[in-house]
Amino acid sequence: MKYYFILLIICIICNIIRTIYEILKYKGKIKGDNHPFYILIIINMIILFGSWIQMSKNDPYKIQICNWIKYTGLFIYIIGLILFFLSIIKLKGFSDKNILKQNGIYLKIRHPMFYGVILWMIGTSIFHGAFLTLIISSVFILNILLWRSLEEKVLETKFEKYKQYKKNTWF
Repeated sequence: MKYYFILLIICIICNIIRTIYEILKYKGKIKGDNHPFYILIIINMIILFGSWIQMSKNDPYKIQICNWIKYTGLFIYIIGLILFFLSIIKLKGFSDKNILKQNGIYLKIRHPMFYGVILWMIGTSIFHGAFLTLIISSVFILNILLWRSLEEKVLETKFEKYKQYKKNTWF
C-alpha cells in the first residue's frame, strides 16, 4: 500500500508540473515545444505514464472482473495508445506551426493526444481491476480537460478558422 501511495504522489507531482507548463503556455510565457524545457515535459509525461501503469498493477483495492470486461479494458488501453502515437506522428510530420492541423487524425478529433491519454488511463485501470486507480483517474481526467481548454483558448486566438474547426470535430 505504501508503494501505491508513493506512485500516486509521483503522478500528482507530474500532473502539477504539466499543468504549470500548460498555464505558462496559455499565458504566453513559453512557446510550447520550442521552449528549452520541453524535453523535461516529455520526461515528466513518461514518468507519469509509467507510474500510472504501476499504480494500476499495485492498486490496494483490486476487484475481480470477468475476462470480457478485463479485455475490454485492454482494448480501450490499446485504442488510447494508438490515438496518442498517431497524434505524435502527425505532429512530428507537420513542420509549420502557423497552420491549423486539420488532416489525418486531426480531421475528426481536435485533441487525439489528450483523448488517447484519457482512454489509456481508464483502460489500464479496468484491465488490472484497479478500483481505486479508476476512481482517482477522474481527478486526472479533469486535469487533462483543463489542459485541453487552455490549449483551445490559445488556438482560438491564433487561428481564425478554429471555431469552425471545433464545430466539425470531436473532443
